[in-house]
Amino acid sequence: MMEAAAAYYTATGKRRLLDIMTRMAHHIDTVIGPEEGKLHGYPGHEEIELALVSMYHATGDPVMLKLASYFINERGREPRFFDIEAEAREGESARRYRDPGDYAQWHKPVREQDSLEGHSVRALYLATGMADVARETGDETLLDACRRLYENLVHRRMYITGGVGSSHYGERFTFDYDLPNDTVYAETCASIALCFFMRAMLSTEPDGRYADTMETALYNTCIAGMSLDGHNFFYVNPLEVWPEASRKSPERRHVLPVRPKWFGCACCPPNLARLIMSIGKYEYVTDGDTIYQNLYIAGEAKLKTEHAEVTLRTETKYPLDGDILVTASAGEYALALRVPGFCRGKFTLTVNGEAVNANVEYGYAVIRREWRDGDRVRLTIDVSPRRVYTHYKVREDAGKVAVARGPVVYCLEEADNETPLSGVSLPSSSELFCRFVPDKLGGIVEISADGTVLVDDGDDSLYRDTPPKRKPVKLTFIPYYTWANRGAGEMTVYVRES
Repeated sequence: MMEAAAAYYTATGKRRLLDIMTRMAHHIDTVIGPEEGKLHGYPGHEEIELALVSMYHATGDPVMLKLASYFINERGREPRFFDIEAEAREGESARRYRDPGDYAQWHKPVREQDSLEGHSVRALYLATGMADVARETGDETLLDACRRLYENLVHRRMYITGGVGSSHYGERFTFDYDLPNDTVYAETCASIALCFFMRAMLSTEPDGRYADTMETALYNTCIAGMSLDGHNFFYVNPLEVWPEASRKSPERRHVLPVRPKWFGCACCPPNLARLIMSIGKYEYVTDGDTIYQNLYIAGEAKLKTEHAEVTLRTETKYPLDGDILVTASAGEYALALRVPGFCRGKFTLTVNGEAVNANVEYGYAVIRREWRDGDRVRLTIDVSPRRVYTHYKVREDAGKVAVARGPVVYCLEEADNETPLSGVSLPSSSELFCRFVPDKLGGIVEISADGTVLVDDGDDSLYRDTPPKRKPVKLTFIPYYTWANRGAGEMTVYVRES
């Protein structure tokens, strides 16, 4: 409700809901806090922390920032709030609080946490609140904790699609490198929360790595959470689907082969809607006289730097291709264009048709100059298809490979390929070919390659002394976000490499 109040005020200038939620925050402050006689507690499902910072931006009221800081700083301190709550309760009510605390991130004070634990959405909402409070208060120790959590996430606990939370038991993180493809949870809300966290980090310290992670989640798991017509949704975002197993295996019944229309707990559809409708907040970040462009989406933006009001117009079909044209308005400022990590430094940059050797600082090509109205900056990024491998400790993907193009991860779907997809192999020597198909899945760049697939050789023995036969096939890869729009069928992101 606080987020809604701040958003409604920002959009309309009307204060009625904002004033109501301001009174609510002040009421909470009379009940919870460090002072004698108040409850020394914090929420079970974190979210109010980042919402209070949104209220702080809308109102300027210091109580909002004070409360957000308190909830974050108090979490996990001894004596631990939920231990006290458990002692005061009986029966089922008490049992809810008797756990190690990592499920709801109160196992340690936040500055001592070095890995994302427990419920994935809660963990990332907390991390977002931590980054927000670190920025507003200048707390470097809190920011250091955010950096450690980020490093743990991207190097040990995040799927190639930007999905997070590998277990459906508790919708949670488990342990480093535990990234199963077929029993994964990867809730849509968790990847949306990851985008929140990355935006908070970008607003605190612009770094292209945060934008790379945000873009990965956005173009893959987030938008895969909704069908192409906008009518159906995924809660769970698997990297491998076998429809019969989804129907008959208790461990895979949460993994659906098609998107349902709604859910009993319908947090993901409206969460995705608010992410898409507020995408401009993620595309740009300003810091002093520098404008950082994190995402490349066609449109016009009006931005304020320290000394100027700037209008930028972006023309692009990215990520269908890597050509980005930005038209700038007059003023003295720096324009920092993100050079995605996937292109490995393969890009060109021109201003008004003339090549520019811009410094690349923290993943951004930075151009500082006195701009004139209509100056045109063209950034061309290499979005060639590439193979992606996992760390050797990710057991499920040993000997396997995935295919990506630009920020978009690809998959094989039964509608285009022979089954079983588990028997498909992509030779390491096979070239990856791209072609734009305008009338397929809303218009996609399709990737094809020569491969092989296991075939029925007439021997129905469960075990045998000779390997099953293979035959050559043409493999067709489609963007992951487009899967399950043509009925139920097998799907896989990773394939064996021969």
